[in-house]
Parts: sequence; C-alpha cells; structure tokens
Amino acid sequence: MGILVDEHYGASEQEALAELRREGFSAETKDYAPGRTAPHAHDYEVRLFILDGEFRLTDADSGTVHACPSGARVRVSAGTRHSEDHKALRMVVGRR
Repeated sequence: MGILVDEHYGASEQEALAELRREGFSAETKDYAPGRTAPHAHDYEVRLFILDGEFRLTDADSGTVHACPSGARVRVSAGTRHSEDHKALRMVVGRR
C-alpha cells in the first residue's frame, strides 16, 4: 500500500480516536513542534489524522511528496521508507 492520503477526510479528534480504536490501533492526540526526520521506516502500520497544521510526507524510495493539510487522513504501511517535514502540528496518531 505504501502511503495513501485522503486530503478531505475531515474527522474530528474524537471521531479519529474512535475510528482508530475500533480498527485495533493504539491511538493518541499529539502536538509537535516544527521538525523533520531523515528517511526511516516503522515495523507497524501508522494512521494519522491532521487536526491543525500541514504535514509533508516524502516516500523515500520514489521521491513522491505528499502534502497533508488539516482534515487529511494518512495511511503509511509497515516497512514504507519515508521522511517527514512540518511546522507546528496537532494530529491523532494511530499505530498497529
């Protein structure tokens, strides 16, 4: 699957947390200071709901950049190499 972005998903914080927990994810709301990461991969699936700010996710293998605005739902498959870049950001993070 790699990286999938639904830019206009529009779930509220409570809707996102409930959806993730129904689907077996651990879920929490997190605030992030501006930052970026080097390319990396996780051994688990990640699902993100962007509540405030914009998150840029780059597929490290293809170079494709995904702009993920407020209201977006993002899915990152386990093992997908990616890097992250963002200003101040609030999102719901799910891991499974």
